[in-house]
Amino acid sequence: MFETIKAVLGFAGQGAEGVPMPKSSLAMSPEIPVGSFGGGVETAHMPGIYRELGDAVADSTALTSARAVHALINSDLGGAVDAAIGQIVGTGLRPNVQPVAELIGWTADEADQWARRVERLFALWAENPDECDSAGLQSFGQMQRTVMRGYFGTGEALALYPVAKRRGDMFRAKVQLLDARRLSGSNIIERDRHGLRFQGGRPVGLLLKDRDPVSGLTDWEDRFVPFRSKSGRPLSALIFDHLAPVQWRGISPLVGALKPHFQFGRLADATLAGSLLQATLAAVITSSATSEEVMQVFSSADSDQSAMDSYVSAKLAWYAANSLKGLPNAIHLLPGETLDFKSVDTDSAENLADFARLLKLESARALGIGYSQATGDYSGATYSSVRMESATNWPLVLQRRKSIAGRFCQSSFEAWLENAILDGIVSVPGGYSNFMALRKAFVRCEWRGPSMPQADENKSANASKTRLSTGTTSLAYECEAMGLDWTDVLAQRAREKQFAARIGLPDPHVADPASVALPTGEQATIEHTTMNGHAEALTFSQAADRVAKLEAEARALPAQYVPSAGEVAKTTKLRREHHNEQRAYYRNEIASLEAQIEQKQEAA
Repeated sequence: MFETIKAVLGFAGQGAEGVPMPKSSLAMSPEIPVGSFGGGVETAHMPGIYRELGDAVADSTALTSARAVHALINSDLGGAVDAAIGQIVGTGLRPNVQPVAELIGWTADEADQWARRVERLFALWAENPDECDSAGLQSFGQMQRTVMRGYFGTGEALALYPVAKRRGDMFRAKVQLLDARRLSGSNIIERDRHGLRFQGGRPVGLLLKDRDPVSGLTDWEDRFVPFRSKSGRPLSALIFDHLAPVQWRGISPLVGALKPHFQFGRLADATLAGSLLQATLAAVITSSATSEEVMQVFSSADSDQSAMDSYVSAKLAWYAANSLKGLPNAIHLLPGETLDFKSVDTDSAENLADFARLLKLESARALGIGYSQATGDYSGATYSSVRMESATNWPLVLQRRKSIAGRFCQSSFEAWLENAILDGIVSVPGGYSNFMALRKAFVRCEWRGPSMPQADENKSANASKTRLSTGTTSLAYECEAMGLDWTDVLAQRAREKQFAARIGLPDPHVADPASVALPTGEQATIEHTTMNGHAEALTFSQAADRVAKLEAEARALPAQYVPSAGEVAKTTKLRREHHNEQRAYYRNEIASLEAQIEQKQEAA
């Protein structure tokens, strides 16, 4: 009992099962509510009171999650989140398996062959919902998007890795996604806190509330699911981003976007109401008569009716006969009265638009994307502004890709690979026992997603070409920036070149010499000797022009010589030979020039 009280007060950690809460201020600081408007972690400005950020996150998670999920479903914020998710995972992150060949005892080629085979088998599993999803509904790429939506909504992603072999399945490994609210809200005891079980000062598993899929009823008892099995296979994963050094649960990254988002909603409602009021006609009648004079006019009213009632009834009857309907019309007022028309004065449209843009900028910043990408408004945008916008937010995209989507993909890949090795689908040297001993060397993997959006693909391609030509980058780096694997690119190019040669076409990856930007200087001179024995020096541009001219002249020649009517046979023979010699001349000249151009290019 004493240990339980210490855990509640924040002084646990004396035993092996204690929760590490060093001098927690839970028992010393008052309960500070979250902000009533924005729903963020707002620890009111109380001087002299210290509150740990991890505790503030835990206390405000429920409210901020509810507001974030509501905003995602019922407003345009959901579309902006979809744009952010598209940059993070796209259609799905792809693995680049990189086993540590030195530890395993492989050569570089053996490791590469094994990695490529594993990638192909994993793609076969990931693209089929029946293989990868325990419910059989989503592909692995769709599950990645679901995980990211859960992260933006609740700040957490919860996944289980069961094993099931259904009819027709090749693989047993499955992924089951759960709502983070399924974590038990258990009381603080020695081992359990915030739906987690601790052992030796670290969380070792989840405490889940099972829910019947038909009735929707939730079990009273918690079910413990460890993070890993005794062999090290992933069994569950709770993924979130940390705001504090001591933090066990996540919080939505939309915390900073909720307040400006709701403010924008109120601004939109107020703007619409003002527009409707401006379209409404308000007529005010001003009278110079005093109350006593009005009462005297109606002093002969019915005894059962007060003087004011008689006055109002008489005026209503008068104005009913002189209404504003059917304009143009002549309005007759009572003596001493004037008619004024009133309208609602609101701020100018320019000021409202600027303020609305400011609110959207705050929301987009919290999402990690630019204003134009979040709203679809590219008015006034330039190439430089869009590129700077993308470059500024891209590090956050990469960080979320690696720490949220990448962690989910990595744990799923590890669970799949272990089962594939157990089932004999993937072979490793030394068998399963060696895999368990060198698990981290086998499962090493990078996850690649879409490249950074470009405002002008031509300028980006020229920049990449310049970096490659100056030696300041590598093909691997440039391909990685585009979300590609350089080995896959080269292998595909080799297959395309081989296929083109087989069907009699030139190499599709070699540019036409006439269109190549050729070097300048001393190497830009070609010593060319024509078929007639005439020697000449040509620059690259002159040689390219000569090739184009010769090709045009060759195309102008007919394929065969056609004799004219009545032509002598001997003359026909001579002219046909001359025609063939001309065609051969063009072919040889073009081939000679192209060979010299290519030789100079390689030398340059």
